[in-house]
Amino acid sequence: MKQAWRRHCATGALSAAGFLIFLVPFVGTPVSASSPRAIPPAASSYLEGCGGCHGVEGRSLAERVPDLAGRAGFFLCTRSGREYLIQLPNVAFAHMDSNRLAAVMNFVVFDLGRGSAPAGAKPYTPAEVAALRTRPIDTTALVALRTGIVTQIVARCPKAANLNAYGGGL
Repeated sequence: MKQAWRRHCATGALSAAGFLIFLVPFVGTPVSASSPRAIPPAASSYLEGCGGCHGVEGRSLAERVPDLAGRAGFFLCTRSGREYLIQLPNVAFAHMDSNRLAAVMNFVVFDLGRGSAPAGAKPYTPAEVAALRTRPIDTTALVALRTGIVTQIVARCPKAANLNAYGGGL
């Protein structure tokens, strides 16, 4: 237990540093007391609701929680992958309306995903998100479900092969 807590604390320290680095693109220049600039709402909502596990820059302890940085957009390679992201229980039941959730998920796949979305991928719309949220994933075999979806994604988008690097410790 103590080792897990130490890892958590060490990760927290790195996350705090990562948080500051994460904010730089959004604030442009260092923030002074006289000129604070707001973090875009989608990035703020991501940080508040997702950043604790997935990391402020979308990097996490990948064998336990999937990395999003440079990867999340690959889920848009297939319809099942696209739906999966919204139907994940923590996403589908997020405490935000579908307008905000669509903005957050577009931030995740296009900004944190950094070029992993296939060419021509369309952003999530609030209507699409609202419809998908009504059918959340209801299986406890989430890693097995994800593995099947990722197999389909890799067949369509071979560059997505790194999505398989998850779930080894579960």
